[in-house]
Order: sequence, then C-alpha cells, then structure tokens
Amino acid sequence: MVFVILAVVFLTILGRAMHAQVRSAATERILAEGSELTRFLGGMPIWDETNGVFLAWMRLPFLVDGLHRAQSGLQYVEVSRDGVKLFHRQVGDPSSAGTLISAPAALHSNEVVQASPVTVTREILDLFGESVPVLVFRQLIDHTDGCQIQVEIGMRQDSIAVRERISTEAVRWMLRLAVMILLLAALFFITVTVVAVRRDRRMEQRQRREEHLLFSGMVANSIVHDFRNPMSAVRLDAQMLEREARRPEGPRAERMGELAGRIARTLDRMDGVFKELLFMSRPAQAVSERFDLRQCLRSCVETLAARLEHARLRVVFDMPDTPAAVGLAEPPLRRAIVNVLQNAIQHAPADSVIDIRLAADPEDPRLWRIEIGDRGPGIPPARREAVFEMFVTTRPEGTGLGLFMARAAVAHCGGTILALGRDGGGALIRLTVPKAAEPGSTPGDNPKGT
Repeated sequence: MVFVILAVVFLTILGRAMHAQVRSAATERILAEGSELTRFLGGMPIWDETNGVFLAWMRLPFLVDGLHRAQSGLQYVEVSRDGVKLFHRQVGDPSSAGTLISAPAALHSNEVVQASPVTVTREILDLFGESVPVLVFRQLIDHTDGCQIQVEIGMRQDSIAVRERISTEAVRWMLRLAVMILLLAALFFITVTVVAVRRDRRMEQRQRREEHLLFSGMVANSIVHDFRNPMSAVRLDAQMLEREARRPEGPRAERMGELAGRIARTLDRMDGVFKELLFMSRPAQAVSERFDLRQCLRSCVETLAARLEHARLRVVFDMPDTPAAVGLAEPPLRRAIVNVLQNAIQHAPADSVIDIRLAADPEDPRLWRIEIGDRGPGIPPARREAVFEMFVTTRPEGTGLGLFMARAAVAHCGGTILALGRDGGGALIRLTVPKAAEPGSTPGDNPKGT
C-alpha cells in the first residue's frame, strides 16, 4: 500500500512536469508551424505575363481558408510589396473569400536576392471589436529588381492553449490509466499476500501440530530414557538382594541394608526425574542455586552405581580438594552429567575405568571444566558434532536423545559441551559451566550472567 501511495505521488509530480513540457512543446510547435507557413508564402513567385502564376494568387484566399481549417489558430495573412499591400485575408471576415488588393505589376523579377529570418512578435489585434492576442510572423524577401516583399501571418495565441489542452488531455488519460494499473496491481498484490498469509498460517498450524507430536514423542522417549536407568538399577539391586537373602550360609544384614538403602535412594532419584521433566516442560521456571559441583558429580555416579557394578566399570575422580561452587539450576546439569555417564557406560569395555576430572578451565578461569572419558571405541571426528543432534545413535536399542538432552541442559546452564578424542583410545566429553559469583559481586562479574 505504501508503494501505491508513493507511486501515485510520483505520477502526480510527473503529470505536472509533463504538463509544463506539453505547454512548451505546444508553443514550439505553433512557432514552427507559423514560421514554416511564412516561409512557404514568402517563397511564392511574383506574377508575370509569361508563367501565369496570377491564377495562383487568385487562389490564395482559398489556400488561406484551407490552412485555417488545418490550423485553426491562423487569423490573417497579408502580403505587401514596398509597403503596398498586395493581399490581405482575415479569417472570419464576413466579406468574400480574400481580397487581392493590388495585382502584382508585370515584368517584375522573381529572382530572390535575400530572405530575412522569420521574426515573431506578440501583438493585440482588434477583431470586430474584440481584442485578440496574436503571434505575428514576418519575413522580408529582397528581389533583384530592388523591390521588397513582406509576408505577415497572424496566429491566435490561444491556439497554443488548444494544442496544450489536447496534449494535456492525452497525458491525463495516460496517467489515469497508469494509476488504474497501479491500483489493480496493488489489489492483485494484496490478494496474493492475503492468500499467501492464510496459506502460511495453515502451514504454521500444521507444523505446530507436527512439532507438538514430535515433542510428545520426545517427552515419551525422554521418560523411557530417564526411567530406564534407575529402574534397571532397582532391578539389579533387587536381584542382588534376592541372592543375598538365599545364601546358604544366611543373609548378611550389612549387605542387605546396603542394597535396600540403595534401592530407596534410587527411588528418591526417580522422584527427581519427575522434577527434571517439569523443568523440560517449563525451563524458564528452573531456579538457580549455589551448590558444590563435586557433590553433584558424586551423586550422579551414585545414581548409576548399579549399572557400573553390573558392567564391571570403575569410576576414578580427579577433583580439587576445595568446593567447586557453581550458581545455576542443578536439575538440568545433573541430567547432562547422568546422560554423559550413561553414554560412557554403554560404550566402555568391561573392567575398564571411566575418568571424571574437574578443574578450572585453563582457557577461561571463570569457568569450570568437567571431562568424562572412557576407553570405548571413541567417536570419529566427522561425527563429533552430529552425536549431539536429536535421534542420532549407533545402537539399535538407543533413543538418540541422551547427548542431545545433555547439550540442551548444558546450554540452559550457560555452558558448552564438546566431543573429543582421547589419547590411548576412547571418547572424551568436555563440559564447561560458569563458576558461581563471589559473594558481594555483581551479576556482570559472571561470564554467563548467572
């Protein structure tokens, strides 16, 4: 619509400019026609007895009337020799057609010595009691016998306005046609836009429904993924508790208490999974808190203790002796660490070690760096970015959501996650999270604004 308004304004300005151009062109055309008619009459030969052009002079009034019909602005024609009028014809004169005032004398020479340029002046003509502005065209022609012929033509000045009005009307119609075309184009554009917007809305609604279905499927897979680990741990602990109860020499109370306590703690962590799922549906409501990153890592390992024991894997910690304080939402970070550990358990060979190292990031001391390494087959360099995408997995029974959800959780904490190779073989997953702000510092002191 703005384009149409600008186009109409442009056409209006263009119309005014063209009106001035039309007026100038009409004036030039009248001047050119008057000058050409003057030269034409000035070029007519003088009558003599030998060539019989006297008949042409007798027909001159009819020629003038014909020129008037062709050029309505022609008002009068006058021819004189040495100041004596030979011919005068006033358009609109009620008398007979033309007046041959004095016949040209015989034996005058028709050879022209010099013809002056046509001059144009503006004069007021008294036409039957009415003052009419006219443009007067004059030309002087000198002959070899010494006589001088003067040709004078008067053209009404309002003939310029007539020509201008005709041309202006044509231009006006062209501009109206252009405006109509613009309006039709605007209507077509608006129609196409409305149709496209409605189509895009339908596509957006369909895409939103598909995203909802995809999200529902992802949530379902997430629930399966998150409950599979603790449920497997509970199952393994229950089996070991059953074997302990059936020992021929009798159950050991200490061992049964350990297994029962571990089952209770696993069930408590399953309750924490529900809280994490609530975070997944409402991430903006996750509350940041200050906690020790070392305890979080140990708690995540304890969550997977049964799986580690069943896979005959051992975890070795390399962490600082002092607390590693962070100030962020713990559930998403715990989810990321558990998923990375679960991935390591799935690929590490039996009787190997999973290394967990926590230290300040040497590249940025405002960050903590967590490295979890295993001695499995490793991740090819070409796939180290793709493993964090949704539904990417190398195991038939895998969901392809573990590392994807880990990256989403770490990103929510303001950190990063990378997949790297490891010296001696295996995979190394590196996480970075911002350190907690020192007491009394402003939020701007934290690199991630947590």
